[in-house]
Amino acid sequence: MDLVGLPSINGGPFQSFSANGTPETEAFGKVGNVLGTFNTEWLSMNLSGTSPFGAFMIREGPTLASTGQTSITDLGGGLYRIDSFFDLFKQLSIDGGATWMPADGPAHILLTPSPEPTLCALAGLGAGLLALRAARRLRK
Repeated sequence: MDLVGLPSINGGPFQSFSANGTPETEAFGKVGNVLGTFNTEWLSMNLSGTSPFGAFMIREGPTLASTGQTSITDLGGGLYRIDSFFDLFKQLSIDGGATWMPADGPAHILLTPSPEPTLCALAGLGAGLLALRAARRLRK
């Protein structure tokens, strides 16, 4: 998964950042079922990246379940539509993983078909909010 974004810290200019890593999810009750709506959990995510503010890491919070649903619909002709959402609990580290700062709450992430990777755009928003929170903590 590649993550890109343009956070602004305390109303300053937008700065680009990027990160990459591998998420893992699980859809429950899907075995033997091709179509339907399935409870889904985002099991893990570990991203590493760089920004003008320095190196950072983002992970799925290991103590809270990041749950959601995945729906698969038959469009005909061998085509399917897959839509998902997750309430993702995430944490930010700016010291190489020695300490982790949890977000104030989950980010509601919608995954829908798009010409561009929607996940990256929405995750970028979440990462930008985490970066803002980290910058505020550092300035206190």
